[in-house]
Amino acid sequence: MKIKVSLIIPVYNVEEYLKKCLDSAIHQTLNEIEIIIVNDGSTDKSLSICETYAKNDQRITIISQKNAGLSAARNTGIRAAKGKYLSFLDSDDFLALETLKETFEKAETESLDIVIYRYNKIDKNDNIILTNKVQEIYTQDELKRRVYAVHKSPMACDKLYSTKLFHDNNIYFPHGLYHEDVYITYKLVYYAKGIGVIEKAFYNWLIREGSISKSISVKHIDDILNSLVDMKSFFNSHKVYDLYESEYIRRCYSFSMLMIGKVEASSDTINNKKRLKKYIWKKLKKLNIEDNESLKKLQQIDDNLYARYKKEKEGQGKKMVFKKIINNILPLGTQRREVVKKLIGKKPPVIIAEIKEEKKTNMLDVLRDISKEEVQKLASLKNKFQGQRCFIVGNGPSLNKCDLELLKNEYTFAVNGIFYKTEEMGFKPTFYMVEDGHVVDDNLEKINAYDIEYKFFPSLYTEKIVKTDATYFFAADLGFYREDHPYFEKPRFSKDFSEVAYCGQSVTYLNMQLAYYLGFKEVYLIGMDFSYTIRKTDEVIGHTLVSNEDDINHFHPDYFGKGKKWHDPKVYNVAKNYICAKEHFEENGRKIYNATIGGKLEIFERKEYESLFNLNLKDISEMSISLDTFSGYIHYKIGSKYLGMLVLEKGELSDHRAIIRKNKLEITEDNLLKSIQTALYTLLNHYLSERFFLNDEETQTTKELIVNKSQNTLQKCANQILTENLMKVNKC
Repeated sequence: MKIKVSLIIPVYNVEEYLKKCLDSAIHQTLNEIEIIIVNDGSTDKSLSICETYAKNDQRITIISQKNAGLSAARNTGIRAAKGKYLSFLDSDDFLALETLKETFEKAETESLDIVIYRYNKIDKNDNIILTNKVQEIYTQDELKRRVYAVHKSPMACDKLYSTKLFHDNNIYFPHGLYHEDVYITYKLVYYAKGIGVIEKAFYNWLIREGSISKSISVKHIDDILNSLVDMKSFFNSHKVYDLYESEYIRRCYSFSMLMIGKVEASSDTINNKKRLKKYIWKKLKKLNIEDNESLKKLQQIDDNLYARYKKEKEGQGKKMVFKKIINNILPLGTQRREVVKKLIGKKPPVIIAEIKEEKKTNMLDVLRDISKEEVQKLASLKNKFQGQRCFIVGNGPSLNKCDLELLKNEYTFAVNGIFYKTEEMGFKPTFYMVEDGHVVDDNLEKINAYDIEYKFFPSLYTEKIVKTDATYFFAADLGFYREDHPYFEKPRFSKDFSEVAYCGQSVTYLNMQLAYYLGFKEVYLIGMDFSYTIRKTDEVIGHTLVSNEDDINHFHPDYFGKGKKWHDPKVYNVAKNYICAKEHFEENGRKIYNATIGGKLEIFERKEYESLFNLNLKDISEMSISLDTFSGYIHYKIGSKYLGMLVLEKGELSDHRAIIRKNKLEITEDNLLKSIQTALYTLLNHYLSERFFLNDEETQTTKELIVNKSQNTLQKCANQILTENLMKVNKC
């Protein structure tokens, strides 16, 4: 089959939307197509979904690569494309079924290198928010000029292209940039010999909460406005700048006003909005197009845009003048902003009052140096545990399925609210760390009282954390979180923890760097579920979330329970950093494994948790069972060795009480005791069946021996459960 169109679909962690996207691809009315799916290191079920589709449609090719971003994924698709034409489809969007057929036929009939069509912006329910305008009334030269001036969309996905445009002119998307489309579409248009338009909305662009296209940062601003410098350089090199200067000027102002509008519409703080807008004006000034001659050209080509620029500029100037006056009149600590707003007519009169605000932990300091003493203290730990193995304990719900007693003789790292596990069952880690300022502020008393051999904190908290021999402060570089930082959301890995440690969305990433510094060769992760739910009841305040219910994302309901503050975990950012850690460990002959029970983290090789411990079940001399009724764990010991742990999930015993009520039996202590004993025996047998899955004679003998030796202890356990829960039972 001769391929007419290559459809390139980059895929990264979009399992929720992917099927709709792929359905729109495989059901295109043009049959002679290839569908190139570039899996950009997805950690969810996206790849599995793609593989299912590929089994049923031979036109699908899957290329998997390490996560490198949208541009790299598209470029991989371009290089692999065999069709005469190609088109792009983002994996959370979808196409009208006639898209490729109609655009291909128009390109062939009219000998076009590019066919432009319309798009719908839609919400998650497929409601149309906006449809852009595209008209066929322009000449070739007018079409090119309108693309340069951004009268026509600069995005890549609303067009069909001749594949030769990319290959012959060596055009690829730039890596590591937002708004990557605006760097290449004008070049493709410049080289195109024919451009056509179809006035139909073929492309459906999903606008979803938290998507890349909705977030605004200094990097977003830099990347889109730096494309203007790139365009001017391209036009100059082809000696056409004078020809298209007016279009270039309009593009500069269009992008600048666009970013100002996006900043205004964002949910960012007033101070951040102000800072970002000021930054945009600075960038615009550097483009050297605010002279009278350039402004005349802008007015001629787009009077409405010129009027908007003037309005924004005058408003900015007015605010700056008043700000200078107010700063000279009013002392520091008074409500200056409110007075400025009053004077420019934004708010009713206000009373100027002293502002006394409790000092909160500032998570925006990029780096705070530590003392020589602290450096030396950290340096004393370098390679102290060389060649050993360790466990980094996450705080996901799956931690409740892990027998932490098995870690008694292991080196362990844990974080934040792990003290809830200490209170429940006595588990204490070797190393303890907190990164998040909200965790520090909400749990300061517990953190200071937590008696652990090694405690690590960023130097930001030296005024809050009590200094002891067990306490280590380190220089934390928070640039990953700072939108104006060159390494914003870009992973870095420190091999010298005494010098600096790089934050990377999760405190676990800091622990990985610390484990490396301490010399550990094998790192096992547990409790890393890699899955979070932000509920409708969670209050959003800027970048902070406030819980109004029990925590469902961690092992304990109080972890980030009612009234506690936390940050969006942004697992896609965590994944970037985990990949970075994996690469650094492996290039040094070390390894990180994932021993989490279940969960969605697939970056590291999986290991079964219990298989990591030498459990010898042959020589059974005595059997003892201890019950921690608070946490609902039953620990099975064979001498000094552990057989494992049985978890009594909430509701299992109450289910047996429900059966008694259902059968209209009298709820007496005897009946309840029998019911609890039945529950314990059922759970024990279920546990043993899972653990001893072979049916040989030796296994059966072992199971029977354990059950027999358990009878007296189970009866004591049942009595204990009944005694401690009798009041609750009577109430229900």
